[in-house]
Amino acid sequence: QEGKCENLFGCSMTYAISGMKGDSIESALEDLATPAALWVNPSMWARIALDMSFYTIIPLVLLSIISGIIIDGFGELRDEENEAKRYRDETSLICGVDRFAMEQAA
Repeated sequence: QEGKCENLFGCSMTYAISGMKGDSIESALEDLATPAALWVNPSMWARIALDMSFYTIIPLVLLSIISGIIIDGFGELRDEENEAKRYRDETSLICGVDRFAMEQAA
């Protein structure tokens, strides 16, 4: 267990990293093969930052893309409905002549 839970910060980081990678906290507690140098090595901190940013940024980007597609779809439906309403309001139902043209002729 040396190196993983020597202090509160080390335990928190171990749990966060294991949870982000999908291994769950239970496997982090069972797997005691992490060396003590893990928390001292500066290149490992870069790797931890990269892993944590990947597991947080990628889902946010995908969620934003999917939300954008859904919002654009509803926006298109709204635009089509507004165009149909405008056409119904400005065009005669019987002869299909524009309202302005009918008022000019009358």
